[in-house]
Amino acid sequence: MHLVNRPLVTALCSVVALCVALTGCAPQAEEKAPDRAAGATASCAPGKLATQVPGKLTVGTDKPAYAPWFSDDEPSNGKGFESAVAYAVAKR
Repeated sequence: MHLVNRPLVTALCSVVALCVALTGCAPQAEEKAPDRAAGATASCAPGKLATQVPGKLTVGTDKPAYAPWFSDDEPSNGKGFESAVAYAVAKR
């Protein structure tokens, strides 16, 4: 069985790693995203939002709801990060 020269394998691995790194750093073609900022505000009027129940924000959670996202496994108490954010969004 023929053994491969260790410095040759190291050099080849280095060349492959360098090629991968250079490929990742190559300039990319710039894609222009459509400008949606102007029309976004008009479509977010409270009366035009699609909700499960008209005029009511519905937030889905997991069961059990874990801390720190929810407190005491009770999403409706307003305690915990996600619960507090949902209530703050609903007030606005």
